[in-house]
Amino acid sequence: MPFTKGQSGNPNGRPKGFAGVARLIMDSTRDGAELVEWALDVWRDTSRPHVERAAAHAWLSDRGLGRPMQSLELSAVVAPAIALPAPNLDALPIERRRAVLEGLRELRALSAGAVADDEAETKR
Repeated sequence: MPFTKGQSGNPNGRPKGFAGVARLIMDSTRDGAELVEWALDVWRDTSRPHVERAAAHAWLSDRGLGRPMQSLELSAVVAPAIALPAPNLDALPIERRRAVLEGLRELRALSAGAVADDEAETKR
């Protein structure tokens, strides 16, 4: 079944019992110490196939040292500013005209860095 754009493929999230499985593993392996000991034994055993030793090494490194940073190259095209014609404020009722002018003042202050985003929100 295809996914709908913008909709989660797992709307209910992780199953409720999952935390119990993690806790069971931790309780059964001395908080994971036995898993580490086993992976170390595999890594140190030169008679084991290289692929097993390499997997144990990767598992130990990822969990003990954290996965290495990965670089990501991004590029973007920035559109030029669009010049819009000035609105005819004379055609607006005076209350609406004041609101538009106040909004323009806020935008000018925000773009100049004089007012923080959250301060502008509280003024409304």
